Amino acid sequence: MHEPDLLVDVTVILLAAITAAALFQRLKVSVVLGYLLAGVVVGPGALGLVARNETIDLLAELGVVFLLFSVGLELPLQRLRTLRNQMLGLGLAQVVATIVVILALLWLAGFNPAEAFVLAAALALSSTALVLRMLSDSREIATRVGRNALAVLLTQDVVVAVLLVAVGILGQTSDVGWEGLALIAGRVALALVLFLFLAPRLTQFLFSRVAALALPEIFTALTLLIVILFAWVSEAVGLSMGLGAFIAGMLLAETSYRHQVAADILPFRVLLLGLFFLSVGMSLDLSYAFAEADKVLGLAIGLLAIKGVILFVIASSARQMPGEALRLSLLLAQGGEFSFVLIGVGAGHGLVGAENAQLFIVAVAISMIATPLLAKAGRTLQRRIDHPRAALPESEGENKETPEDHVVIAGFGRLGRTLAGNLTQDNLPYIAVDISGQEVDLARREGFRVYFGDATRPEVLEALHLGAARAVAICISDPEHTSQLVALIHYIFPEMPILARAYDERHAAELRALGATDVITELSATGRQFARKLGAGTTRDD
Repeated sequence: MHEPDLLVDVTVILLAAITAAALFQRLKVSVVLGYLLAGVVVGPGALGLVARNETIDLLAELGVVFLLFSVGLELPLQRLRTLRNQMLGLGLAQVVATIVVILALLWLAGFNPAEAFVLAAALALSSTALVLRMLSDSREIATRVGRNALAVLLTQDVVVAVLLVAVGILGQTSDVGWEGLALIAGRVALALVLFLFLAPRLTQFLFSRVAALALPEIFTALTLLIVILFAWVSEAVGLSMGLGAFIAGMLLAETSYRHQVAADILPFRVLLLGLFFLSVGMSLDLSYAFAEADKVLGLAIGLLAIKGVILFVIASSARQMPGEALRLSLLLAQGGEFSFVLIGVGAGHGLVGAENAQLFIVAVAISMIATPLLAKAGRTLQRRIDHPRAALPESEGENKETPEDHVVIAGFGRLGRTLAGNLTQDNLPYIAVDISGQEVDLARREGFRVYFGDATRPEVLEALHLGAARAVAICISDPEHTSQLVALIHYIFPEMPILARAYDERHAAELRALGATDVITELSATGRQFARKLGAGTTRDD
């Protein structure tokens, strides 16, 4: 392909992605569906403006790699331990039961075992992006239904890495004997040793050294290097690139650098993942979808019904109230992003026929489109069915996944450290962030809840759940950065109480003008003064 042709393709793809994302965001529909539709429109199945090529396929594959890395980054062991009962009782049972039931049905319908397994595994997965977005918008993640849905989705995110490995091995073993299988198993074992024992020390060493340089562009470059390196090693030993990226994310999730890493990786993940879904849409044939509309709709309805029934039975067996079980089943009955990924990987290995791939991808997309309506119906039915018991309190032993009513501390020098200690004495929860890797490492060893990150980055503030915080305390020593952060937080969260340290009275007046609620000058600033300001009376309703 000539370079001008490639530039034209990239231009068309970016225009299609921007238009689709803006339109579907305004319609409050999953942007994933927008990307799929945009791919259909510009692809060979409709207008034919862009043809799939090796460059687009490679970038699309990298989109999956960065998605799996981000998923791993959200799965620290502490979170898995918090939800382990729901993950085992609901999540794992749902995945296994759905695969078994759909596998049996497809086998009875005449599918060969390998193709049936790939398709059943794909349909067992739900849409993490779609469901969590709806729960977040309605502020229901901390409810019982929200936590159970999160547990199921986290289980699926963990299992998908295993499923991708299984599909890859199936694709390699069509003409491989026992010796070949043993070689594959040996390579898998070698990769796990490298990832689980050597990689954690290497990543911690590299990030601590680079963080000390205080050069954001170098930190971002290192993040990209780690993702690509893990993906390459994983592929080199015969596993999927996505599995390596997923493990890299899980390793970094246990470090103090995960919030800054998440902020740095977000633009690459969003762009490349959008390209992946565009490439999926480009592979769809609209004429086939319309010609086989009865099959497509029948499959979509069958998926929603089968998966919904399985979820309802499992949730009811786990002693969920009937309304909650019904709502959970309607919320998670659809296919998801990784359904497209697994079907695409299976088709790439020759395990899934082109016609069946078309059929199942369109059916999954339809099931996702129907989800907002099903979720709304589930909410209404839950209120009617469980109304007599609606006043039952949440279990006191359950932990909320997302922190609420906490204080965000920006800067963890002397003042930030003292403030954290005073807040702890006052039984006020906090999350702190600092740009100094050395300060963070030292503070974490002393038991403080502090993470590495640049507080002036909106993505970092989002990772600290600033939207659910009671207040933010800016303890940065740099006056210019303090002013920038006050202005940024006040712009994003106009009602958020902001307590800041000022260099002098002139700086204090500037901070008040920028939106600071309370200002303490540097000469008199102490942790106890900050803690007093952030006491039980400081809330967004003040």
